[in-house]
Amino acid sequence: MANTKLFASGVLCAIIHLQILGHNWYYDLLLINGCTSTLLNHGLTNYYVKWYDRIAMIISAIIDLQLCLILRSTAGFAWINMSIMLFTFAKMMKLVWPHMLSHITLAIAHVYISHTLPSA
Repeated sequence: MANTKLFASGVLCAIIHLQILGHNWYYDLLLINGCTSTLLNHGLTNYYVKWYDRIAMIISAIIDLQLCLILRSTAGFAWINMSIMLFTFAKMMKLVWPHMLSHITLAIAHVYISHTLPSA
């Protein structure tokens, strides 16, 4: 059975991410891929979808951290790291609330980063 709390927080974050689309097409593709994988993972219980989401998270985290370094965005870097730490803590402790909070902190990081990106 899908986790309804995580799905709800994924929907909330997807709505936030939709508000920041249009600044940079490359970053838009990254955000759409991340939102899609999260919603599919938390809405379905498919083994392959779970791994698709994990792979998307790893690739996105690498790109996000590189963007923060290129843009010299220490605040964006801190928000991304906070999201990663909350997600790791949630998985280690098998808790839902830090995972939901990691969705929110990631959305905040993406809003911040999207406003510092040059338009493409």
